[in-house]
Amino acid sequence: FFLTSGTSDLDKFRKAAAAAGYTAVDSTEDIRQSWGIGSMLIRSVSVHEDSLRLDFCRLDSADGCRRLYAGMTLPITGEVTESNTLSRQVYAVDTPTNFSAKICIGQMLLYVFTTQEDKADVLAFLESVGYWGK
Repeated sequence: FFLTSGTSDLDKFRKAAAAAGYTAVDSTEDIRQSWGIGSMLIRSVSVHEDSLRLDFCRLDSADGCRRLYAGMTLPITGEVTESNTLSRQVYAVDTPTNFSAKICIGQMLLYVFTTQEDKADVLAFLESVGYWGK
């Protein structure tokens, strides 16, 4: 439902995360500083748990989002899955122990990092909010 109901509403992401059992908090200032992107970032909502990190960010423009996506590196190397369409870019990496991904859709950027044990649950959540598909 996210892609058709306005993905720019991070509050909907926060509510969906809460419904899935995750605690999502406003992380705008933390992300601005740790990623070094300043005013490019409009707002960010994040889930940080022991074995999971989700950062859902709205940037000031689709062009800025694509540039940030292109410059992002993931913290692991392994089996790569990549998908590029007109509206969505996905780059994911699997190792025997971890899973990481970056997803760009319009002005929205999503960063994911989790363990293999939690990967199925995280991907099911992302699929339910329109950010992952088979």
